[in-house]
Amino acid sequence: MAVVCQRKTDNRELASMTTMNDIEIRTLTSRHAEVFQATRIRAVRAFPEAYLIDVEEEIAAPLEEVAQRLSPTANRCVFGAFVGDSLAGIVGLVREARSKLQHKAFIWGMYVDPAYHRRGIGHQLMGAALSLAKSMQGLRRVGLTVTAGNTEAIGLYETLGFKCWGTEPAALVVDGVDLDDVHMSYEL
Repeated sequence: MAVVCQRKTDNRELASMTTMNDIEIRTLTSRHAEVFQATRIRAVRAFPEAYLIDVEEEIAAPLEEVAQRLSPTANRCVFGAFVGDSLAGIVGLVREARSKLQHKAFIWGMYVDPAYHRRGIGHQLMGAALSLAKSMQGLRRVGLTVTAGNTEAIGLYETLGFKCWGTEPAALVVDGVDLDDVHMSYEL
């Protein structure tokens, strides 16, 4: 399957991405473990083709492990978009640990609850992750993967400056169906 990573954005679409006053982007911490895990379970259940983990694995993850993943460090952070008390979206950024790879970081777990689509939440979450990446000394590139055919997500990433650099055939198999992954990169 060929993937075209070009998308035109018109002014109406950009206007729909404006920040809403009721959206607050926050760094998640271990105290958010329960709401984060519930959000991840909804995400994986709704979009199994978008995540490496399956819903049973996410459900089985001990809350202590989830809390540890959420504890921010100098090399990783998870952001949450809150609308009131509701966690409407999440995204993680992690810097590579090995010394020869520390010039790179990776976006993971991007999700916006469908009830909150078209409100600019994805743009704001990615903006927070990229802002953090820009503050990390020596970091030069941020990568991500997205399921081929997810044109909405690919369009968002391109709007932010990510470029496609390749496609991995059959990167995932979900319910017996091979799914390709598109690899994208953002140069800092």
